[in-house]
Amino acid sequence: MSGPRSFCSWSGGKDSCLALFEALQQGYRVELLVSMLGENGDTSSSHGIPTSLLKAQAERLGMEQLLFPRGKEDPEHPFLKAARAAVTRGCHHGIFGDIFVESHRQWIQDTARACGFTPVFPLWHRPTGELARAFLRAGFRALVVAARRETPGREILGRELSEDLLEELERKGLDPGGENGEYHTFVFDGPIFREPVPFEIEGIQEERERLLLKLRMRETFKDIP
Repeated sequence: MSGPRSFCSWSGGKDSCLALFEALQQGYRVELLVSMLGENGDTSSSHGIPTSLLKAQAERLGMEQLLFPRGKEDPEHPFLKAARAAVTRGCHHGIFGDIFVESHRQWIQDTARACGFTPVFPLWHRPTGELARAFLRAGFRALVVAARRETPGREILGRELSEDLLEELERKGLDPGGENGEYHTFVFDGPIFREPVPFEIEGIQEERERLLLKLRMRETFKDIP
């Protein structure tokens, strides 16, 4: 592929994955995944996905990965360091899965000007239900690993993303794409993965505002019942 050398801001969830997929289809040469970690450095900052599974995703996508934790005493956002590192490696375009939060898009654009890369938003301002269904039609598979504590809560935690689940969320008046924080996902298979990511569920971690599924690597892939 001879398109612009790029990095992808990678959460491990469906939106960053679909943005990566569409950018590849548009000819971007995505070489690097950039992920933000929590303060302990053992899970992703937004979705709570274990670092081991983030690494397994990158391996099965055949891409290099940069993982940046947020230190308690570090005044600089880790993404600034990540973006500079990506640009230093020759990736002058960044792929982002943002959909409609204008303030975050503006922050990325400001960061891009400061660090010297061009931001690309393949999903911007597209209906979230349409995007979630495009993700499924493309053949990707994802597990709901975080859910807002009150609604939808335990009803969807641990379920595989599906058309039935999207319709269920819509009937309840919730955003089918989870853009209001209803849920987050972990992508474990799809058309750009060499093979599925093997994982197993350990339990549920309860936080003040959300529930997290505790995952870990396993030796071989076992399909979801």
